[in-house]
Amino acid sequence: MRIDSPAKIKIMNGFMALMEEQPLSTIKVIDIIKESGVSHQTFYRTFLDKYDLAKKVCVSKLDIVYSVVGKNPTWRDAAVCTLNVIANDGTFFANLLSEKDGIVIMKEAIEAVTDDHIGVRASEMASKAWLHNLVVWSRGGFVETPEVVCDMILKSLPVGEVVGGEEMVPYLEAYSKLRIGDYKERSGKGESKV
Repeated sequence: MRIDSPAKIKIMNGFMALMEEQPLSTIKVIDIIKESGVSHQTFYRTFLDKYDLAKKVCVSKLDIVYSVVGKNPTWRDAAVCTLNVIANDGTFFANLLSEKDGIVIMKEAIEAVTDDHIGVRASEMASKAWLHNLVVWSRGGFVETPEVVCDMILKSLPVGEVVGGEEMVPYLEAYSKLRIGDYKERSGKGESKV
């Protein structure tokens, strides 16, 4: 286990305090330096810039998940725990997810944590499913429970992430045989949802 330097911890804590009050775009490095009580030189010896800092803070927050669920949890257990971590630090994540740069940082953090703990980087489509649902959830004030959001993410994942190989064949065959009118019937509204 890596021990972080006192300066790194001070900078991360200062940044998190600022993120509780405002979105990333309004925070300047000088604000982080003042809040954390370190020198300009110390900041840049520790982090490349505020974006590098933001990513490392997110990774640090999301890394906690695997301390809770262990090394080989079910997908659902890891997902619900991740969502609980996000909800419990809602203001930070809402401010991060409120703008494009923050969404990119969150994507990079999710991919880094996934790569580190699972050994496989999340696919682009899986990352997009997560991010879309996280942004919607944060804009709604994290009202839905993590279990409900977990189901929303699962329903948004590409079928290849959920069902693989030969298991997928019957689903793909059934889908390819649907007629346009079948979509109208499924919606119950007489209009297509394709």
